[in-house]
Amino acid sequence: MALPTTSVSIGMSEAPGIGLPDPRYTIIHVMPDVALGIIGPNMLLRGFDSLMGMPPGPNGFGFHGAEVDFMGGSYGRLQTLIQAGQQIDNFAVYGAYSYNKDDGWQQHSGLRNFQFHGDLGYRTGDAEFHLSAHYSDLTSHAGTISAIELIAADPTAQMNYPFTMSSQHFKVDLSGKYALGDGWSATTDMSYGRSADSLVATLGGASAFACANNAALLCLTPASSGLSVPFNNFAGQQFANVLQGTNSIYGYQDHPKTDTTSWGATAGLANRGELFGRPNNFAVGVNYNGAHSVGSFYQLLGTISADGGWGNSLGVDVNPFITGGYPQRVAGDVHYIDAYVADAIDVTDKLKIALAGHLTETNIRQTDLLGTDSAVNGVVHNFLHFAPSIGATYAITPGLVVYGGYSSQAHPQSP
Repeated sequence: MALPTTSVSIGMSEAPGIGLPDPRYTIIHVMPDVALGIIGPNMLLRGFDSLMGMPPGPNGFGFHGAEVDFMGGSYGRLQTLIQAGQQIDNFAVYGAYSYNKDDGWQQHSGLRNFQFHGDLGYRTGDAEFHLSAHYSDLTSHAGTISAIELIAADPTAQMNYPFTMSSQHFKVDLSGKYALGDGWSATTDMSYGRSADSLVATLGGASAFACANNAALLCLTPASSGLSVPFNNFAGQQFANVLQGTNSIYGYQDHPKTDTTSWGATAGLANRGELFGRPNNFAVGVNYNGAHSVGSFYQLLGTISADGGWGNSLGVDVNPFITGGYPQRVAGDVHYIDAYVADAIDVTDKLKIALAGHLTETNIRQTDLLGTDSAVNGVVHNFLHFAPSIGATYAITPGLVVYGGYSSQAHPQSP
């Protein structure tokens, strides 16, 4: 199946939604495993994923005992994993913690990442329930552009630091699976999540010049132009030229950030039985995902240190000559409602055919919270899309299978 992903990614490029990506929905596929027969799991052509169902998460029913792993390497590299699971009668508990650290080979680089996953499960003869929680925290200090002369003097040196990406994600999930008899089963899921993604990006070489009419103040135009366009901070005050009489330079430091609260619920029915006397797999379901996301951006003007890093901040700037030169704070409210139906049938022992359809309605509303981006204030986008899929596999011989398929995907942009 194919529809817009409803997750928040570290790169902040996905539409907000209920946390981690649902692997059934994030890739355009061609064919499901149920229609492939002899093709092994490592050779899946992928397709009508609603038939496949969600892959089971780690839990105490599937993992018994405890495990501790440590790995290390150069540049302060350390990777650890601790996990334990236990089943007691109809109950099971599972917990896992991982920590990764790498100091990096460049100065002012490296990353830290830790994750926790916990699951409490309950199983009866006809049903299974799971309450799970997942938290991840990532901080990465990335290397950026450095001058050739600087690298020649010290290969580990870097300019334009700090350049730091930070991401925190939390999701709690309550799910259930029920056997209804005669090959029918049902699944339900409710989720709630929070996420925060931010970036600190430093760049030397700001367009800040001594004013032609007063060298003690900063302008957006060089003195040679004969113009004196004042370079003001967000409070409307003109920046002072604190580097007057020196060879030092000014720089920018960008601060984009996104905070999201998300929620969602799903329900589905599946049947693995026969149709016209042939093996058949059928699935139908409905999903709702919603989120409230606030994205902000501001830019600092400051000095660049002698080694190319960030020096002292002069304050939040307002630069009408560049895109995003004004501080911004925009809220986005997103709602996804979608329904799917899919079926795969063994027409013969060699030929399998699958059909699917997915109807998705998306509503995105944007609100300017700071008054600096009126173009998005009150903007509402509505998208309605039907995504059909069709595919077939044919086993020419037990070791030779041909396949073909078609699917489409709709992915509205993030607010």
